Amino acid sequence: MNKYTNISIEPVGMLYDIPIRPCMKSGFCCTKSPCAYGTYDHEKKQCIHLGEPNDIGQRDCLHINWILENVPEEFRNFNPAFGAGCCMPMFNEARNTIINTIKEKNIT
Repeated sequence: MNKYTNISIEPVGMLYDIPIRPCMKSGFCCTKSPCAYGTYDHEKKQCIHLGEPNDIGQRDCLHINWILENVPEEFRNFNPAFGAGCCMPMFNEARNTIINTIKEKNIT
């Protein structure tokens, strides 16, 4: 099993001639608002299903197996939209830190 996921920094596609930035699993969106299947923890200021960061800062959704088993694909492609790219690449310091670490450590 690969230690890291989502380590390519190349765009995952284009939308109206604008590159779609890849998700780096920073957990940033889960600190802003939970998806339809999450619950926000106001004390921690994040979804209760957001895992702890690994050594490069990536964070997993701990609810993903339930979502994959119980939510039809046509719905989960939009919410939580796993693999659809990053919806918040600007001013996302956690994401930038992961990208810089991938580059510095030459992780492939």
